[in-house]
Amino acid sequence: LQGKLLRLLQEQRFERVGGNQTIQTDVRIITATHRDLEAMSSAGTFRSDLYYRLNGFTIAVPPLRERREDLMLLFERFFSLYARQLGKVVQGIAPDALKLLAEYPWPGNIRELQTAVRSALLKTNGPVLVAEALPDEIRFGSRPRSAEGRPDSAGAPESPAGTFERLLDRELRADSAGFYNTALAHMERHLLTRVLSLTSGNQSHASRILGITRGSLRNKISQHGILIVNKVESEEEKEEDIDNSISLASAVPGD
Repeated sequence: LQGKLLRLLQEQRFERVGGNQTIQTDVRIITATHRDLEAMSSAGTFRSDLYYRLNGFTIAVPPLRERREDLMLLFERFFSLYARQLGKVVQGIAPDALKLLAEYPWPGNIRELQTAVRSALLKTNGPVLVAEALPDEIRFGSRPRSAEGRPDSAGAPESPAGTFERLLDRELRADSAGFYNTALAHMERHLLTRVLSLTSGNQSHASRILGITRGSLRNKISQHGILIVNKVESEEEKEEDIDNSISLASAVPGD
């Protein structure tokens, strides 16, 4: 097959199977591969003359793990697309799920991200996509599994208490000054995300539960880096509904 393709590229003409008429071509060929064709050519598994014929100009596309700045842009795009296609009313993603997505190496690149987002949305019934909805390979990676085939509990995402203990140990080892304020900020961030998750991102409802003004809640959302997932709204939707697009994503300082 490689020989036939090389002949087509060189002569720019071919005959259909069963035909006797030579057809002239005038095309440009664009190819893509995740293989090392140069190494395969040296090993004799890919024809070197075909390799050099195809290799007129090369664009190296880095894997997703090497362009983390694109990850959340792509996630938001697929999140919005598949939520609409599946008829899911999901306003955001929980912090621990967002952390897992950010840390995963994505060996399958963008196609794996697409599949993971769609799969997670299919398993999501509430207003927030939680870590438990993500595929096992993202949640547990290559961590060992129990005898029953379940991932060991040691590989499960940390609880908020566990994250706080890790933060506490780190700050104490560093002999940090002013850790009291850092600890309060951590607890406030966790409280806000829990209440916003409970209220499906409705800030008016959340401010009533917390006993603070809506303006104060907005300031705290901004202060703690709780992200907003962009969402297209119709003209008829109320302004308050726009607040429901909170993504409930924040990170522990230093993580």
